[in-house]
Amino acid sequence: MIIITIILNVLGIICIITSLIVIRKTINQEEFIYDEIKSKYEDIKDYYKSINNIIDSFSYLVQESINKIENYNIQNLRKDKISDFKIYSYPKKEILKREQYTENNKDTFEKIVELKNKGMTSKDIAKKLNKGVREVEIIIKMLENN
Repeated sequence: MIIITIILNVLGIICIITSLIVIRKTINQEEFIYDEIKSKYEDIKDYYKSINNIIDSFSYLVQESINKIENYNIQNLRKDKISDFKIYSYPKKEILKREQYTENNKDTFEKIVELKNKGMTSKDIAKKLNKGVREVEIIIKMLENN
C-alpha cells in the first residue's frame, strides 16, 4: 500500500510539473501574440498620422492651386482694364522733383543708419533729423530687413 501511495504521489507531482510547463508555454505564446498586436496597433497609428499629413498637404496644394488660378484671372482682368486707360506722362519738372526727393531720402536713410550705429535711440534720431519717431522706426526696420 505504501508503494501505491508513493507511485500516486510521484504521478501527481509529474502532472503538476507538466501542467506548470504547459501553462508557462501558453503564457509565452499569449505574450508574443500581445506584442504582435501592439506592434500592429503602433503601425496603424503611424499610417494614420502619415495619411493625415498627406491629406493636409494635398489640401494645402489644392488651395494654393486655386489661389494661383484666382490670381491669374485677376491679373488678366487688370491687364484688360489697364489697357483701356491712357498712359499719363509726367512733365520733366515733376520727374526732376522726384529725383531730388529720392536723393534726399537716400541721404536721410544714410544719416539714420549712421546715428543708429552710434547707439542713438529712435526718439533721439527723430529729434535730430526733424522726422517723426514712427517714420524713423519704420526706416530702421526696412533697412534691417534688407
